[in-house]
Amino acid sequence: MEAIKKKMQMLKLDKENAIDRAEQAEADKKAAEDKCKQVEDELTHLQKKLKGTEDELDKYSEDLKDLFVCLFVCLFVCFWWVMKMSWNSIMVLVAELFCNISSWLSD
Repeated sequence: MEAIKKKMQMLKLDKENAIDRAEQAEADKKAAEDKCKQVEDELTHLQKKLKGTEDELDKYSEDLKDLFVCLFVCLFVCFWWVMKMSWNSIMVLVAELFCNISSWLSD
């Protein structure tokens, strides 16, 4: 009879330990699910931020392309204008430009 009581106590203790382990496993599972949800939310946020950055990059790339086109057109027009001028006119223009630059630098 004593052996049966002892066996019953051991089975009861095993049951309580199993319940404790199950509760701990359930708590660990919930913590892991919460962490997973947090990481997924952060990933979503970072993906949105990346999309915004990529959109900005596309916009600035287009703006830069437009700027280079404008610069090319301006240089072409300036080159054409200089080619139409006489050599004396070019020398006068360069001299005036240097005078203006030196006066700006002295101010």
